[in-house]
Amino acid sequence: MKQVYHPESKEAVNSAIKEFTKDGEDQREFNTWYSPDSIKYLIHSGTTGSDFLRYVFWDGIDFFKQLSILRDLQKSSKKNFCFICKEPGAGENHFVFGALVNNILVIVNPVGETKHQDFYEKLQTVKSEPKLKIYLSTTKVQHDHTGLSSCGPIVVELMWHISLLVVDEVCIGLGEHNALEKNGLDYTPFDLSTLLRKSLQDLLEESGAYQDKIEGIRQYHYQYLQKLEQTVQTDEGWDKILNHPVQVAVNKLITGGIDVITAQQEIANYLSHIPEIRGEETMQSISHLSEQAEQQVSLLQPVRSEVSQYKFIDNPGGGNCGVYAVMNAMWGQQGSDATQAPIIRKEIA
Repeated sequence: MKQVYHPESKEAVNSAIKEFTKDGEDQREFNTWYSPDSIKYLIHSGTTGSDFLRYVFWDGIDFFKQLSILRDLQKSSKKNFCFICKEPGAGENHFVFGALVNNILVIVNPVGETKHQDFYEKLQTVKSEPKLKIYLSTTKVQHDHTGLSSCGPIVVELMWHISLLVVDEVCIGLGEHNALEKNGLDYTPFDLSTLLRKSLQDLLEESGAYQDKIEGIRQYHYQYLQKLEQTVQTDEGWDKILNHPVQVAVNKLITGGIDVITAQQEIANYLSHIPEIRGEETMQSISHLSEQAEQQVSLLQPVRSEVSQYKFIDNPGGGNCGVYAVMNAMWGQQGSDATQAPIIRKEIA
């Protein structure tokens, strides 16, 4: 018989909490690494956005193989992905955040620019697809001395926030910049700061309060998993979060259990039930967007109302996101150079 959890009982401990607080690896503590399963519980239990699916890479399986499969699925399903994986190359114990946004691969290393040279060599394989442009964040969010223990909480916060945005909001955050070359890799550097929710913006400046802030994020994640007991009350319910339909479909695709078309169909079936699923989630009452992020999103509203009047032409020197950079004034407010905006011409509706 399946165990039923009663939140009012002090003895009720769900499988997510057990994973998060297991002996010797209590993830509420500053120096403890987040486990891949804890990350899955955190990101697959919340409300998802309309433009991005979420995925956590498998440990021990080649980065390029998994990314290539996500890319094939992205092109087939017309759905973009946000993902969390270990840093390609030597940083095998370090989490990074990534996204496939149209024809752009975004990689966010919480420490900013990595010191691991083979990271760039690994990504050269990705560049074998000419259409795919690589954007690498240069923003240092993580400040712990080892460069390892804070990456888990940070990438979860990145996933919660960025995967809820629409593609054009992400593209505005990426901006348009000149490409660089390092260790044979051509990529575009970008400033992540405009894509951060407040919990991470508070980490941009290294200070003596850094550990307290990270522990605060960890505690929030722990409390969030506790609150889920109000709606997820069986072992089967927790298993469904850990083995999320998108996670399962991609995993089967990686192992050769199904083909791309079948994976696409399984994901489409899951997406058709999202309204029902969302109604059951505690996340309805929890806002993942910080006050500042909400202000940024509201700033886009007048832009969206005029989108039909514009045809966007790709900037010959930049990405192909079709960014809403008509708003030169908005770019100015964000401290960006308005001359970096893509070329546009007005169309008569």
